[in-house]
Amino acid sequence: GPSVESESDIASADQESFTSQFASAYGHPYNSAGNIFLPFDETEQRRLDSFHRLLRVCLNGELAVTRIPPEAKVIVDIGTGTGRWAVEMAARYPGASIIGIDIAPIQAKIVPENVTFEIADVEQPWKIEPESVDFIQVRGLAGMIRDWPALAAQAFEKLKPGGFLEITDVRGKVLDFDRKFGEDEITPNLTKAFEQVSANVGTIFDPAPLVPGWLNDEGFEKVAQQTEIIPLGRWPRDKKLRAREKMATAMSLPWFAPTDFNLMLVRPLVIQPVGSYNPMIKS
Repeated sequence: GPSVESESDIASADQESFTSQFASAYGHPYNSAGNIFLPFDETEQRRLDSFHRLLRVCLNGELAVTRIPPEAKVIVDIGTGTGRWAVEMAARYPGASIIGIDIAPIQAKIVPENVTFEIADVEQPWKIEPESVDFIQVRGLAGMIRDWPALAAQAFEKLKPGGFLEITDVRGKVLDFDRKFGEDEITPNLTKAFEQVSANVGTIFDPAPLVPGWLNDEGFEKVAQQTEIIPLGRWPRDKKLRAREKMATAMSLPWFAPTDFNLMLVRPLVIQPVGSYNPMIKS
């Protein structure tokens, strides 16, 4: 099938479509139900596409860690965002039906014939037949899912016997390799900030350590993990890590301002908002 690569083709939906489902705060559109802590404006859409490109660099150009069978017929992208992964996967698997599900209507308008997008809450029942899916991807949903075991259960129900589920996310581990700051200046306070917000809204910002247990409990077999380093800061000497660092830094710094506002919207924090850490992060 045809591949759609240009930025103009990966265009966001008309902003008027946000009116009924989204609220505006500090100039950024957010999900009005309050269960998504990131906005859906153009800055966030660019970040999502940058995140996609960064992960492809980490995977040596591949779209997934899993070796998806070439005869796969149904592939589902949970939390599809702008839909770039789904569009590129459609070109890789022209004989498969690629379904992207997301709560925000920010997907590509021009897509291959084998791509469909559904605007829905991914924690609600998916309109997909049981045991019909070959591969499910869940990417970048840390902090946005209230019930991970239920999501895993739904994925298990929809997958064919022998199907694959791949969950990818970033763990925000702050490591001070240059020893410019004392440990208590960054990591505990920043971690405490997210833990406090996490507890308040009933979600988990760092689900990665718990995912294998959830999958095993649900009945998944051959559960495995793969870790890639994505540095922030200019410390890497390795050529590959330096390339990742440049992409990650360019992608991450604009993220703090809108996120900072939304953290304060969740409830008044008695701790420093995330933006107050920006000088240390930029250093």
